[in-house]
Amino acid sequence: MFCTCDDYYFRVMERKKQLCYHIIAQQLSVAMSKHNAIEMTDSRYPEITSKLTTISTRE
Repeated sequence: MFCTCDDYYFRVMERKKQLCYHIIAQQLSVAMSKHNAIEMTDSRYPEITSKLTTISTRE
């Protein structure tokens, strides 16, 4: 498994940890059946990220 976070880059890649907290959370959610998987094409990336930007500016 791979993650783009700094925790993965600095700790997992340097073998200080086995997994980053994002991958641990993802694995826990799957194990507990508490996840939703949504498949979409790469062409929707700008649309989705623009919505996330809108959400974060409201908080």
